[in-house]
Amino acid sequence: MKRLRLAAWVLAAALPAAAQESVEPELSYCYPAGGQRGTVVQALVGGMRLNGPKDVVVSGEGMQAAVVRPLGRLINLNGEERQEVVRRLNAARERRKNPDAPPAQKPADSILQDHPLLNNLENLTPLDENFIVSELLMRDTRRQINQQLSETVLIEITIAPDALPGDREIRLLAQLGLSNPLVFQVGGRPEVLESRPGDADARISDRVELPATINGQIRPGDADRFRFAARKGQSLVFRTQARRLVPFLADAVPGWFQASIAVYDSAGREVAFADDWRFDPDPVLLFRVPADGDYDVEIHDALWRGRADFVYRILVDEQPFVTDIFPLGGRLGEPATATARGWNLPSDQVTLDTGEEGGAIRQAVLRSGDWASNPVLYAVDTLPECVESEQNSSAATAQAVKLPVTVNGRIEAPGDEDFVRFEGRAGAEVVAEVIARRLHSPLDAVLWLTGPDGKVLAWNDDFEHREELLRTDVGTSTHQADPYLRAKLPRDGTYVLRLADAQRAGSESHAYRLRLSAPRPDFRLAVTPSALNNRGGIAMPLTVHVVRIDGFDGPVTLSLRNAPAGFALQGAVVPAGRDSVTFTLTPPLQAPAGATPLRLEGTARAGKDLLTRTATPCDDLMQAFLWRHLVPGRELLSILLSGPQRVAPPEISTPLPLRIPRGGSVVVRVRTAARQRNEDLSFALRNAPPGISLVRTAPTRDGYEFEIKAAADAPPASAEGNLIIGVEYAWGPKAEEGKPPPQKRKLGVGVLPAIPYRVSNEKP
Repeated sequence: MKRLRLAAWVLAAALPAAAQESVEPELSYCYPAGGQRGTVVQALVGGMRLNGPKDVVVSGEGMQAAVVRPLGRLINLNGEERQEVVRRLNAARERRKNPDAPPAQKPADSILQDHPLLNNLENLTPLDENFIVSELLMRDTRRQINQQLSETVLIEITIAPDALPGDREIRLLAQLGLSNPLVFQVGGRPEVLESRPGDADARISDRVELPATINGQIRPGDADRFRFAARKGQSLVFRTQARRLVPFLADAVPGWFQASIAVYDSAGREVAFADDWRFDPDPVLLFRVPADGDYDVEIHDALWRGRADFVYRILVDEQPFVTDIFPLGGRLGEPATATARGWNLPSDQVTLDTGEEGGAIRQAVLRSGDWASNPVLYAVDTLPECVESEQNSSAATAQAVKLPVTVNGRIEAPGDEDFVRFEGRAGAEVVAEVIARRLHSPLDAVLWLTGPDGKVLAWNDDFEHREELLRTDVGTSTHQADPYLRAKLPRDGTYVLRLADAQRAGSESHAYRLRLSAPRPDFRLAVTPSALNNRGGIAMPLTVHVVRIDGFDGPVTLSLRNAPAGFALQGAVVPAGRDSVTFTLTPPLQAPAGATPLRLEGTARAGKDLLTRTATPCDDLMQAFLWRHLVPGRELLSILLSGPQRVAPPEISTPLPLRIPRGGSVVVRVRTAARQRNEDLSFALRNAPPGISLVRTAPTRDGYEFEIKAAADAPPASAEGNLIIGVEYAWGPKAEEGKPPPQKRKLGVGVLPAIPYRVSNEKP
C-alpha cells in the first residue's frame, strides 16, 4: 500500500493529466437484504477490497445507515482452533441464559488467530455468531477461499416508519472508494432470520408467525425449513426474492441462485412446489391451504449449490398477487384501466397512469390496506389504440387496421393465431413490434408479414430489445422473446400480419401489444460504471452505450445536467453509427462532501426532432464465466476521494478533434502544470481501435507529446472516436552499482483526458 501511495504521489506531481485508478470495493451480497419499516436492521455486506469501511450510502428517503465494524477476512481454522471457538461460544450462550454462569476461561496463550470476531467471542451479536458458525466453523479447511466473498463488514440501517416500501440501492464507502450497488428491500411485515445457518438438516424447522418476510442464506447442500400454522381455505402467496437481490454470479452455472421452494404438510408430504414464476427464476408459490394445521416451507438451490451470496427473502401472507392484466397499456394522456386477475385482489380493476411524466413502460399496483400487490408492468405510447377482434383467427378474417396503431390482444388458447391487415404503399417502411414478454406476459410471440401476393415478406421470432434491458425492472432479462420486424413494402396493396405463440401455447394470460407504424428513430443511453471514484482535477474514464432504435444512426452529444460547478467531460460525442464510446470526466479540485448524484444526458437529431435522453447508470457484470450484462441501477454517484495534493488539470494544446491522415501520423501535445518528469512513467493506448497506434512518446518543456499513427488499412469502424492513453508507473528496487538493473513491476495508475480523433484521407 505504501508503494501504491508513492506511485499516486509521483503521478500527481509529475503528470496531473493522469487519473489515479484505484481498484474499487466490490460488494457481492447483503444479508439480510431488507428490513421492515420503523426498525433498525443490522446486516452483513460481503465482498472484496472492503478495507477501511467509512460509511454506507442508501438511495431514497427515510433511510439512514452506518458502518458498525469490519469483521475481517475469511480464514480457515484448524481442529484445535475449532474446538476452542465452540467451547467459548457454548459458554457465552450459557451465560446469556444464566447471567450468573462463569465466563469461559481463556487459555493463557491464545491458540486462536488474530481476527476481529475471534478476539471478542464473549460479546457477539446474533449476526456475528451466525457468521462464525456458517463461515468459519462450517468451512472446509481444504476449500480455497473465494476472494469475491473474502471480506465482511457489519452495517446498521435505520428505516423510518414512513419510508416507502420497495427496492433501494445500498453501497459501501471504503478506503478505496464507493462500491457497486446491491438491492436492499423495504417491507411492511415482520422480518425473520434463519436461526441455523448452514444446517443442511431439513428435518429441523424454524417456527415463524405469519405474515412474515423470511431471510436466509443457502450453503452447499443446504435446505432451509420454516414451520407455520395455517387455516383451511387460506390463499397464501410465497413470493421469493433471490436473483432479484444478486442478479448475476460471475463464477457459477447457471449464473444466479436458482431458488426452489416447496410446502410440506405435517405428515411430510409435499403439497405445493415452485422453482420459477413463468420465465422469472425467482419462484412464486400460490398455495390454497387444504386443512388446518402446521406446514413447512422449504427453500434450496435447484442444483444444491450454495455460499454466502445465495441470499433470499420469502414474503409469506395472504397478500394480493396479480397474475396478469388486460390490456397491457394505454395511450399517452388518455384515461386507462385494465382488468386484473390473481389472488387476494381487492379489486379486478387497476388504474393505469398515462400522464406525461413517466417512461414508455411503467408500473402499477393494487393495494389492500397496507399490503401492496406485486408490481405489474404496462406500456404507454402516443399511437391510437384498439383491441383485437374476436374473429381474427385467419387471414381471410383478418382485422382491418389503419396505421399507425397499437393493437391490444391475447393468444387466448393453445394454437390460437391473430391476424391483422392494412393497406400499404410501394416504398413505404413499416415496423411491426410485439411488446409482451417485456411486460411479463408468458407469450413467446412470432410475427409473419405477408404481401399482396400471399408470400411471406418478412418474419421474426426473438429480437434483442436492448433498450428495455436498461430498465431497472427487467434489466437482468436473459431471454428475449418479443419479435420485431422492419420491412420496405414492394408495392401498393393489402398486407397481412400474423401473430402466434412459438410454442403453440395460449391462455388469457398470453396478452400482447402490437405496434404497427412507420419507423420512429430514437435512442437510449447507458453509462458505466455507476460509481465514480474521483480525485480532484484528475480525469477518469467512463463508457456510454447507445441503443439505436428504428434505424437511428446519428451522432449523440453528451452533457451533464445540473452538475455542480467544475465537472467537465472530454470526448463527449458518440460518433454516428457507433454503439459505444469511452470518454472521460474531470471533477473539480474541490467537490461537495459525500456522494454527488450526476445526470448524464445525450442529445441527437432524428429527422426534424431534437431528442434528449437520460443515460441509465449501469454496472458491467459477468454471468457464468462468459456473458456480460449491463445491470441498471438507480443513481450515478460521484465521490471525491482523499489523495495526494490536487493540481490543476492538464490542457491538450493540439486542436481537437485530432486529424490523423490514413497511412500517416500526427503529434498531440499535452501541457501539464507540474514541470517534473519521471523516467518511470510509460504510456499506452487503452483498447486501441484497430489500425490506430501510439508510436512515440516524448517529454517536452511543459508536458508530453504523443505521436499517433493510422494504418493505411484502418477499418471504417476506426475512422472516428476517442483515444484513451493509459499511464503506467514502473516501481521496484533501485539499481545498484556494478549489478544489472533490477526488473520493475508496472502499475496502471490512470489515463489522460479523452482525445477525440478522426482519420482523414489526406496524404500523410
